[in-house]
Amino acid sequence: MTPEQALLRLQRLCSHAEKCTDDVLKKLWAWDVAPDAATDIVAQLQASGFLDERRYVQAFVHDKCELTHWGTLKIRMALRSKKISDDIIDEALQAVDKLAQAKDLAHLLSVKNKSLPLVPDAERKMRLLRFAVGRGYEYEMAANEVNKLLK
Repeated sequence: MTPEQALLRLQRLCSHAEKCTDDVLKKLWAWDVAPDAATDIVAQLQASGFLDERRYVQAFVHDKCELTHWGTLKIRMALRSKKISDDIIDEALQAVDKLAQAKDLAHLLSVKNKSLPLVPDAERKMRLLRFAVGRGYEYEMAANEVNKLLK
């Protein structure tokens, strides 16, 4: 694929959904675009507004909180795996409403609790904690919500 074709294709992709620099670079490498051309394409996409890390992170955080109900720890790790700077991640995660996250976690835990009808209390508590931490919620929040649920 020529660099011009790759640029046009990426403009189309970026206009449909937010992408981060890492996603774009992976596409370019998969399309066998030369490294200097890939750098130029990324710079052009950023200059023209098709590629914006902050906008991508805000959309990512919103989607993961609202749609998939991930906790902030899991979101942070997913963004770090995409090579996004900690400053941008911290900025976006500060906007996350802790009360809304606690409500989401309480709902997730109540649904999970119903799927454990014959489990002894001690094991139930550990399973619920593991579930919450696995979803990326902080341990303190998870323990607090599990204790509320099991009282």
